[in-house]
Amino acid sequence: MNGLFITATDTGVGKTRVGAAIALWLRRQGLQPGIMKPAETGVADPAQPGEDAQLLAWSAQCGAAPELYAPWRLRQPLAPATAAAHEGRRLHFDELLHCAGRLAQQHDFLLVEGAGGVMVPLCHDHLMLDLPRRLQLPTLLVIRPGLGTINHTLLSLRALNEAGVAVAGWVINRMPAAPGTAEAVVIDTLSQWTPLPCLGVLPEVSGNPYDQITQLTQRIDRDAELAPLRRLLYRLGTGA
Repeated sequence: MNGLFITATDTGVGKTRVGAAIALWLRRQGLQPGIMKPAETGVADPAQPGEDAQLLAWSAQCGAAPELYAPWRLRQPLAPATAAAHEGRRLHFDELLHCAGRLAQQHDFLLVEGAGGVMVPLCHDHLMLDLPRRLQLPTLLVIRPGLGTINHTLLSLRALNEAGVAVAGWVINRMPAAPGTAEAVVIDTLSQWTPLPCLGVLPEVSGNPYDQITQLTQRIDRDAELAPLRRLLYRLGTGA
């Protein structure tokens, strides 16, 4: 399967914006990326894809059926397994593998975005990190700058490594224009403790979600410090 799994150190890190920007960048390179939001919680109307899935689909111009790219939509803003239990539903992991397989057949590249962090319960018998492990997708970890991120990042990387998930690297998202000491030392500190590369730093951006995605895509396309991320996406997207 040709693609990338995107996860984060926690909820609210901005991985949907990053994933959508990557999808838009790939499309602008002439590829036909597919997207998948396997489980989205806090969805007001589960009859429709949630906001995250809609943003990803907009960026990729994904024409696949919502039942494939956003199969699990749950009302409660909880871990997917917990939200499903509240609704009296039992989620089946093999359903996600089936959806991902069909999407991969229809697109050049499949971008799969998790929910929350890597240890979030996905269903009654699987954690979120089990999905990239079974799909055999390299994983991009999105982290926040600031106090606490060193611990969260190293724990996430260790969990992925112990599960046998290939990690392509990590990116920092929402770096403020005037970083404080805690933000400024993140790259150097993490680089001392993990051999996995920092693929770039994305800034804090403003505007509505679509404006934010467009701004991040422009950053991916032109910022010198994001060249490692561009090289990764080009290699994964073209098979080079």
